[in-house]
Amino acid sequence: MELTNCDDMRDSKAIEAGATGLLKMLFPDKQPSDTDFYKYCVNPAIELRQRVRDELCKLDREYVPLTILSKFPDDFQSHHKKPSFADDPKPENSVSTPSDTLPPATDIPQQTEITENKNEGVDTPVEKTVRIQDGETGQSYQRLFGSYLKGACVIHVTDPYIRMEYQIRNFLIFTNIIDTSGGPVKLILTTAAENSYQEQTNAKNLDEIKDSLAKHGIEFSYEFNPAIHDRSIALDNGWRIIPGRGLDIFQKPASKYELSEIDQRKRKCRESEIIYLKAD
Repeated sequence: MELTNCDDMRDSKAIEAGATGLLKMLFPDKQPSDTDFYKYCVNPAIELRQRVRDELCKLDREYVPLTILSKFPDDFQSHHKKPSFADDPKPENSVSTPSDTLPPATDIPQQTEITENKNEGVDTPVEKTVRIQDGETGQSYQRLFGSYLKGACVIHVTDPYIRMEYQIRNFLIFTNIIDTSGGPVKLILTTAAENSYQEQTNAKNLDEIKDSLAKHGIEFSYEFNPAIHDRSIALDNGWRIIPGRGLDIFQKPASKYELSEIDQRKRKCRESEIIYLKAD
């Protein structure tokens, strides 16, 4: 497929999946002409994804207004009007403008960050499922967990894989996003180790973290439990987060001197799923 304004992996994968399905149903021999392939497979898939993206764009500034175009644009693509963000301030004494007359916005290629399940602003915690693609960049603990940790006085992290040196550093970075503006926060870590030697070594490292966090309003405690397997982040503000890989969502850096070591958004991710649940 030859697509324009489709740099976001979420868009390209959705269109590819839709076009593939239509191809299998409409052309079982998989031998359509170039124009038929775009007319009956690619363009309908683009329209479906464009409608979804337009709605996401109205809710979240992460989705930049743009028009996805194929090699052979159809009427929908040719007359598509880009949406505006729902929170854009309206000029005083302005009259509501129908969506089909909204002024066009600039097409700005964006970097893929999270999946189409994201339907709200980054600062608005809601129940959702986030799927991160392998090799994806643009993620950080602040982006994924920051808004959910606000107001929490007790945070219980269960992750059996806080054991390697880089995983312990990841945990330390996670503690940096804890909001202590409302008072002290109690942080509890339940993890595991491969053997008694690793447990003793990691206990010393975690004790150092404990002393450091105490200076910043975080009361940190930990325990080793070899029986745990599932990962979770339980908060006393009513939220429970289930990260499939725990905090180990980033690929191990090739060098400790990479810029991504100090900016998580530049780090490549591992494929993972994070579920956000609100207690009744």
